[in-house]
Amino acid sequence: MGNEGSMLSGLELDSKPLENTDEWTLHSATSTCNGSPTLSVFCARQSHDHLSNNSLENAIKNLRIYRHPSILKYISSWTHQGQLCMATESVSPLSSALGTQTVLEICLGLHDILKALIFLHEKALCSHNNVCCAAIYVTSDGSWKLGGLEFLSRLADTTPDALQKKRAQRYEKAVPPEEDSRKSFDPNTIDTFAYGVLVDDVFRRVPDDIQVPGIKEFREMSRKQLQSPEPSLRPKLSQLLTQPLFNHTFVVVHDFLSELPLKSDVEKSTFFRGLVDQLREFPEVLLASQLSALLLSRLVLLDKTAQEHLLPMILQPQNSSELISNQPLFSMTIFQQYIVPRLLHMFSVRDAQVRLLLLEHFEHYCTAFTKEQLCSKVLPELLVGIKDTSDTIVASTLRALALLVPILGAATVIGGKRAKLFTDGRPKQHGFAPIQSPALTQTERDRPQNKERPKSSVVQEVSAPLSLVELPERPSPDGGEDLTSAAQLDEETDNWSDWDLNDSQASNGFEEGAEPSLPIPVSSAATTAVTLAGSLKAPLSLAQSSVILASAKAKLPDITSLDIKNSVVPKKKQSAPEEIDFFQDMEPIIAKPKLLHFDDVEDFVETSATKTNSCFDVDVSATTMADNEAWGDNEDWGDLSDPDLPHS
Repeated sequence: MGNEGSMLSGLELDSKPLENTDEWTLHSATSTCNGSPTLSVFCARQSHDHLSNNSLENAIKNLRIYRHPSILKYISSWTHQGQLCMATESVSPLSSALGTQTVLEICLGLHDILKALIFLHEKALCSHNNVCCAAIYVTSDGSWKLGGLEFLSRLADTTPDALQKKRAQRYEKAVPPEEDSRKSFDPNTIDTFAYGVLVDDVFRRVPDDIQVPGIKEFREMSRKQLQSPEPSLRPKLSQLLTQPLFNHTFVVVHDFLSELPLKSDVEKSTFFRGLVDQLREFPEVLLASQLSALLLSRLVLLDKTAQEHLLPMILQPQNSSELISNQPLFSMTIFQQYIVPRLLHMFSVRDAQVRLLLLEHFEHYCTAFTKEQLCSKVLPELLVGIKDTSDTIVASTLRALALLVPILGAATVIGGKRAKLFTDGRPKQHGFAPIQSPALTQTERDRPQNKERPKSSVVQEVSAPLSLVELPERPSPDGGEDLTSAAQLDEETDNWSDWDLNDSQASNGFEEGAEPSLPIPVSSAATTAVTLAGSLKAPLSLAQSSVILASAKAKLPDITSLDIKNSVVPKKKQSAPEEIDFFQDMEPIIAKPKLLHFDDVEDFVETSATKTNSCFDVDVSATTMADNEAWGDNEDWGDLSDPDLPHS
């Protein structure tokens, strides 16, 4: 029996019951060992006649045998301190959830219960015998599940006497009138009559002016035909599927997704190509609550047509910048409430195709997760992916990890100790860097700039309105400069060709009050051209501008000169003899030492004697005479080949 199982480990039962009946109490529970973190537990009431245990035992036995997507899912059962318990999927009674459901959700629920009854009648050859609101439960996503299988019996065993024994626990309003006559009848008509009563009880809370196609006709049919006193006038339950209410677009879409394994490839391809346009006709809350589980099922994720046409509209929250026709189906709020929990569950699935599909769209929905969800659930699963043997999974995982760095930080994503191993190699402000100076005023920053920049910065400086320019500061020399370099500089200055300018257009200085700018030095010729242009008061003529542009273009540097290691500070050249050299005071004056030549040492001694004595005076004559005595000009050096002399 069902009570032979063991209690789930890590099960925490809520002490407050969701439902109290004569046979059991329904509680919410959480479990750490089961795949579903939330469960529902039915606990039998303690009684001396063991009637409660028998009812729950029958429910456990039938739920373990008869499995259907619209029948309550059985998980486990056990006996604890003499009390029988059964764990199922997380559900709540229909009576407590019916007030929060929309008309379409109610129609969809009636459709699910109808399919479950058709399965029991035509496939399992059984009769439920107690179809009512108390036998129906609602899952967290709003789906209806058929329970109450403790009264289920096979069609051959469904006799008036067997039904009479359990009539006290059944819903009296749903009992057909033929049971009172104790005559033989078709067992299928019992559930048909009860289903008609269920339709009346459910739609009693729905306003009569609701605008749903086919709802009024269906309610009228349920009163006249399903609840007919004559069993022969009641239609079969399978015939109700042709009603207009159950052919609503939303119901058809839900039904197709539920039976997707039974569809052919052609049917699935046609269905997914037009599915997005059909889903846009319904509220996003209804879609997310009722269809999110089906739209993100494994069969849908692995379908090629769905990957191309449907999933991009689901695995991405809406963006206000996109057109309405191209907008995804769910807003950010609805996406976080309904889609994100399913994505977190999908990341724990170790299926290569599912993981690759999630990583493919990761950049679109990664911002919908909270930091806690990313750190505790998503990031650990991504770190598992980089250890896989598949290069495709590893590459996709690394791209996903790169998207998490701006959100969580590199220290959280990669972990470990980090150090600054790279430096900023950009030139400084006054060098060759084409970065705008931070000293610019706010007015200069707000000026409109052209989107198309010229190919050469020199051409931009010359073609723009000429203003005073400030030459870059000359670097300090590492050592002295000799006279040869100065003579070479003068020679290069004399070789400049005539600029063919009138003397009246030249000026010996800059205009006062002009604000200097920072040009980008490219070459010596280009720098001289900009300097000359900046020293003119009158604007240049067209011919003169052409000469400057041609000179600048001819002297453009090689691209390697822009590198930091290859860059050379340009030397200053004078453009005209009359030009004022503003850097004259900055040039180091390094003169050659003056050498005194005396014909005779005695003359030098006499000259020194006439000078004033100082602490720095030296007796040159004595030193010189001593040197002459030791190294006289007439001294014989001897033979260098003498073997007694030391050799170097």
